[in-house]
This record gives sequence, C-alpha cells and structure tokens, in this order.
Amino acid sequence: MLAACVRQEGLKTLDLSASSGIDFYTDPLMPSVAELDGTPVHDLLLSDPRIADVWDDCYVLQNDKVFYFVNRETGAAEGGIDHVGRGPGEYIFPINYSRLGSVAAITDNLNGKVILYNRAGEWIGQREIPSSSMFYFWKENGSVVTYSSTSDHDLDFYEGDERIDSVDVASGPDKTGSVFMTNLDLFNGQYFFKPTIGDTMYRVTDEAKLVPYLILDKGNLRMPEAYYTKMSDWYAHSDDYITLEYARIAGDYAFVEYNFHEHMVRELWHLPTEKMLFKTTPQTSLMELGFPVEFNGETIPFWPTYVNGKDAYAVWGEEDPVILRLRLSD
Repeated sequence: MLAACVRQEGLKTLDLSASSGIDFYTDPLMPSVAELDGTPVHDLLLSDPRIADVWDDCYVLQNDKVFYFVNRETGAAEGGIDHVGRGPGEYIFPINYSRLGSVAAITDNLNGKVILYNRAGEWIGQREIPSSSMFYFWKENGSVVTYSSTSDHDLDFYEGDERIDSVDVASGPDKTGSVFMTNLDLFNGQYFFKPTIGDTMYRVTDEAKLVPYLILDKGNLRMPEAYYTKMSDWYAHSDDYITLEYARIAGDYAFVEYNFHEHMVRELWHLPTEKMLFKTTPQTSLMELGFPVEFNGETIPFWPTYVNGKDAYAVWGEEDPVILRLRLSD
C-alpha cells in the first residue's frame, strides 16, 4: 500500500502528492467486491446520464436538464422532473440537486431561485437565492446556501426562512474574486463541505458548525490561492498543480478525483488506514476511468457518480445503459 503523509492529529489525511509520478496502481490488498448488481434502464434516450439521487423505490437519473425517476426493480421510467423554462415552477440551468424526505430541490443558477418538487415531479414551491449560489437541504426544516468565493462568506445556514449563521472557511486576501463554487454532499448519513480553495473537507453538524474531517493533502502540488482569483491565471497554471480535488465517501472508502497534468485522476482510498488502494490516470479515453469489476461476464471500469451509505452507484453503457450498485468488502 502507498502510505499517507504525516498525519495531522485527529484528522484523516490522504496524501495526493505522494503518487504524482505514478499513472496506474493497484494494491495487492485491493478489497474484493462484496455486492454488485445492475438495473437496465428502459425506454429512455440518454446522453451522458448520471445518478443524482437514490430514493427508496427509484433512482433519480439526471440527463442534461431532465431528472428521470427510474424504478429500482424494473428499470422502467416513472416520470420525473422536466420543467425547463422561465415561468413559475420552471428552471433554465439546473446547477444543483438536493433532497430531504419526499421533497427535491433544484437550484436554477441563472434565475437565482430554488424550485421544490414532490415525488410525482410536481412543483410545490420555490424560494429566491443570491446569484452564484447553490441550495442544499441540511436537516429537517434546515437548509444551507453555498457561494462562490466572490462572496465574503462561504455558507449561510437557515432554519425555515430565517438565516441563523454565516460561515467563512477560506479566508484571506486571495479569496475575494475566485469564481469557483463550493460543494456540500451527504455521505454515510452526514453532510460534508469541501471548499474549492484549501485541502480540508469538513463535517457539517446539526448545530451549524464545521468540523474538520479529512485532509486531501496536495503538498507542494497545491496551487497558490492567488491563481484562483482570475480564471485566466487558473488555466495558465493549472497543469502544474493538483486542482478540483474532491472525495465521495462510502463506508470506509473514499473515491477521490482531481485534475493533474491535463488529465483527470481517480483514486480509491481506505480511510481507516489512510492508504491508497487504486489509481488510474487514463491517457486516451474517460471510459478507462475506474477500477475493473466483473459484470455479466465482462470486465468493465467502475467509478461512482453517487454514493449512499456503503453503496456506490454508476451508469454503465450508452445504447443500453445499466445502473450499477456496488459495495466493497469491509
């Protein structure tokens, strides 16, 4: 196994820079696949679909601006959210999806609003939010609005319609003017926040506090914050640094991806031991971006676009897509 760097006390640390000279790696102790099943999707014409959510009875499959509800057992389409437009209950550019219970929220970044829909895909309400922001549910009757770093803070916490707190994580003079958005996601039943600038992923508590949880350590491949203030500077220097790093957490595993030297890199890490188990840096096709699994007598690359608990989900195939659910052994 490739070891992580020197730990910061109390924090899990994944040393992304340690394997910068390695394009491909599979650890001899790579965990086996404990469960893998697939649901063929029927009667939908799709192009580059991704899993946006998993409900008790259906998958939410995002394809461009449409969110299809796909039965988890049969793979049949059962309606969805398709309300593109400029009128009430409609959106132009769905930049983010979030759900709490039976209510789904779609952030329309161009219109500066969040539109709420029920399980039937019906419009049930909306609220205004600032431009260059994204809306997330956070807890029952609670929500979070995250901002690009052009704002003077990163997150606003709400209970109902009342703002109860504002948090600024990436402080400093180089923060102002950055055009990059922040991310907040639900992993293992907890919400996590990852600013674009900085190495730390934070756990979001029910008390609207951010607790450092995971360090995605880029070492000397961390881009200076000054380069984030202008898109032209970022593009001019991004090849020399690890950028756009992110982690999806499923059980004890972190599916990490980032950009380096004009390529997308994907790595699988074991969190309890802080060890990298797998790495791929494809030179030709994005279809190579994943670790090999056996499905229906064929070896295919798997990499999730959504995780829920210990399960990871991906869509495989273009003409006859299949929604895959995978769980690695403990």
